[in-house]
Amino acid sequence: MDSRNEREGQGQGSEAPNLPDFRLLGRMFEANPHETVLFGLQHSQEREPALFGRVAWYNYYGDRLGSGDLDGDDLHEIVAGLRESEMIILVPHDHGRRDRIDRTALHGKCTALLVPQQVLLLSDIPTATLVQQRALGCVSVTSIDRGAAREFIEQSLARLSDGRR
Repeated sequence: MDSRNEREGQGQGSEAPNLPDFRLLGRMFEANPHETVLFGLQHSQEREPALFGRVAWYNYYGDRLGSGDLDGDDLHEIVAGLRESEMIILVPHDHGRRDRIDRTALHGKCTALLVPQQVLLLSDIPTATLVQQRALGCVSVTSIDRGAAREFIEQSLARLSDGRR
């Protein structure tokens, strides 16, 4: 486990060779699973205390980007560094072992959507209240239900398909 000081400066400004223009397309950690790529994240990272423990990270196409614990500092780095058209979907590790999840099923499996400047937290997860309390001050957290999550993902995909960002 590493501290915030050790992660300082490894966020969105880090050099990330061989990444496509759309940073969250495909696997972030395919070349070297332990190399820090985006937002200072490392595949299989451990954080204490973790706001989201043992979660898999997916884009809204259902492609697995990596997995590991996320703490308040990680959430802050991610939501501050996401571009307008980007989203990371957090799925519990027991559901997120596959490289790809059918995008129509993502809303039913996810615990949170990370979007620019905020965390959209699924209100029916058992730890929702705890995550919200611990994350206050780190990031903006909004509770949503599964229907709203499905709609948000579908609207994001529609904007990309139409060429809108």
